[in-house]
Amino acid sequence: MIFLLVRGLPLFIGLIAFAVCQWQWRDASIYPWPLVAVVIGYGAAAGLIAHRRLSLEELVSKMAPGVVVLFSMGFAFLMVETPESRLAVSILFSGSAAVSLEMLWMLVFDPARYPVHGLSRLNIAFMPLAAFFTCLGLTGLGYFIRTPEWITPAAMSALGALAFFLTSHHSHNDAHRNRWTILGAAIGLQAGILAIILPVSIVVQGAFAAFLFAIPLRIRRYSTGTTRRYVAAWGEGIGVTVLFLTVLLVSRWA
Repeated sequence: MIFLLVRGLPLFIGLIAFAVCQWQWRDASIYPWPLVAVVIGYGAAAGLIAHRRLSLEELVSKMAPGVVVLFSMGFAFLMVETPESRLAVSILFSGSAAVSLEMLWMLVFDPARYPVHGLSRLNIAFMPLAAFFTCLGLTGLGYFIRTPEWITPAAMSALGALAFFLTSHHSHNDAHRNRWTILGAAIGLQAGILAIILPVSIVVQGAFAAFLFAIPLRIRRYSTGTTRRYVAAWGEGIGVTVLFLTVLLVSRWA
């Protein structure tokens, strides 16, 4: 019975998260407490799944990026206005929680089905999303309530340091991890400065921040292991360049 309850946690948390998102859209006055409750429930579910099977340090290293991305999405909720965007964010918010917990469950209970480095790769994908939504929320606050300009670069710098620290591979030593954490802080600072000075919409500013996070995070992962994947690297490089130029050229500039 307990096993069945634990097995259903990823789906249950995902469905609850989606329902909470719909509740939040209908009543902005309750923001952000329903979303905070989802994040707490996500952490509690992860703890139940990993109870006595993973160490606390291993659990935190694998699930902390999920907490970061959920908080970042929740932070940007007030900046999402259209029904289509709200539905997309609701699916992304609930799906991120459910998929992350499902990966953890497979790691703990069904390792034969667990994708190699599944949570590690998922956490790397979470960080550009966190950058996008955090930048969206920060620039939105700057526009609507005139927060001090230094807050955006400072917060993005802190996010960058956290993102690069949390996604460090287990084979990296402390010196490597510290260098990339400092680099992440510098990248986040640059993203925050660009969010202030670029005369584009907040969505485009968030997209630029996501690009700035995604590219070095992916490059760092190529340095892990002995296999050199030149074809994949060239393909991803060309793809991200085309995508970046598309955003740059089709966006409306002030």
